[in-house]
Amino acid sequence: AIPDQTFATNDGPASLVFATTPDGTSEDEPQEHLRIYSDGEIKHSFTSNNSTVAEGLFINNMNNGTGNNASLIFSNDSGERKKASISYIDTGNYGTGDMIFCLDNDADSGELHVTNHERMRITKDGNVAIGYAGTSTIGTLLHIENGSGDAYIRCRASINKAILFNNSDGTA
Repeated sequence: AIPDQTFATNDGPASLVFATTPDGTSEDEPQEHLRIYSDGEIKHSFTSNNSTVAEGLFINNMNNGTGNNASLIFSNDSGERKKASISYIDTGNYGTGDMIFCLDNDADSGELHVTNHERMRITKDGNVAIGYAGTSTIGTLLHIENGSGDAYIRCRASINKAILFNNSDGTA
């Protein structure tokens, strides 16, 4: 990392820059890939002409056991409490797994728990579960569950409101 400017004694840089010199380029012309600003904002930049392979920020938990997760964690708290996450949980062979969206709705100093605070899951098969408590198999495209009461789907509109169920040929 290099500072983006010269700074005085007892002062810090405005940001730190992480850059590389790709093959065939001069060491005098590094290409910036990551910048951390003095306020903590992070900017990740890259150039790609690849439209089929995922590229960008890569988060990898090298401990590849079933049940382990790799997470992007969020907080809006000065106490650095983890209160929300988007987590990828290993559920099978070769790193296959489910995407879990978690929210800790407890107004406390406790930490986010990716199992207890799960609010939505997208399975490796493409099924979506909302309110899933891990008590049943997610075998449908959309699975809505409430373990402690009713489960409703609400449709509101100023004119027409409906939930349509059609056959594959478009007929009702």
